[in-house]
Amino acid sequence: MLSKYRLFVILIAFIIIISIADSNFLASGNLINLLLHISTDGIMALGITVLLISGAFDLSIGSNLGICSLVVVGLQGIVGLPLAIIIAILTGCLIGLINGLLVTYGKINAFITTLATLILIKGLALSINNGSPIPNTIPEFTVIGVGQIGPIPLPVIYFIVFAIIFWFVMKYTSFGRNAYAIGGNELAARVSGINVNLYKVMYFVLSGFCAGIAGIILASKLNTGSIIFGDSAPIVVISAVILGGVSLKGGIGNIRGAMLGILIIGVFNNSMNLLNVQSYYQLVIKGIILIAVVQIDAYYEKVRAAGGLQIKRG
Repeated sequence: MLSKYRLFVILIAFIIIISIADSNFLASGNLINLLLHISTDGIMALGITVLLISGAFDLSIGSNLGICSLVVVGLQGIVGLPLAIIIAILTGCLIGLINGLLVTYGKINAFITTLATLILIKGLALSINNGSPIPNTIPEFTVIGVGQIGPIPLPVIYFIVFAIIFWFVMKYTSFGRNAYAIGGNELAARVSGINVNLYKVMYFVLSGFCAGIAGIILASKLNTGSIIFGDSAPIVVISAVILGGVSLKGGIGNIRGAMLGILIIGVFNNSMNLLNVQSYYQLVIKGIILIAVVQIDAYYEKVRAAGGLQIKRG
């Protein structure tokens, strides 16, 4: 029971401890701000969850987010806002497509491939506008990131809608089932008739799509585009997803766990800010958490290998 509900236990324990340390944590304004802060990371985490379940990896999501934010802001005055948004999303998908083709058909390790594209994309983005941020010039664009329905910010609503869609897809469609099959045993998936290369490319494209959406939302929220927006994204997103029970080896995990993982990381970051912990100490603590998360993944991998734990799809 403890293994099954460990994420809920960790989250509740965090909330209780932080609420005692700072009563402002449970204020409605702070909780909404917390959800707003994790919305873009959460959308990227959805794509990374599918990718990790399929046995692949993507370090380039941060640079992808950054360049998509530059594209959507930089092209607004040239092609108009709707087309700029479409081009930014397609840019994210194109980067995912390149990653997927290099991994599946180029037979290059996903870690090396996405690390290389991370560096390449960042270099290209820094050459745009000499590395300086590009300010937004269209007021209507800010509605995407700062608009609200009642007290709920629009990015939080986007996140919830995307999470529901991904949960349904992973639990009830062949697209989701094939990710588990490929990540669990790629050879068996090929023998059973699954077009493994095609699906793996699609999962990379999906990861790029999520990074593109996150880049647009973040650019709108901050009213500017910049490549540095995504610098910490890979660490935060991948740590949260692994904390949520998604295995680095593929075939194991679910959307619900990944979302709990991103929420736990969000609560932690919010508490560090409330308690005025210095930013460099926060980096140290995040590094320790990342090591702990990998150890947790290794431990539960051993438990799963022994037949002691099963994590359901969805």
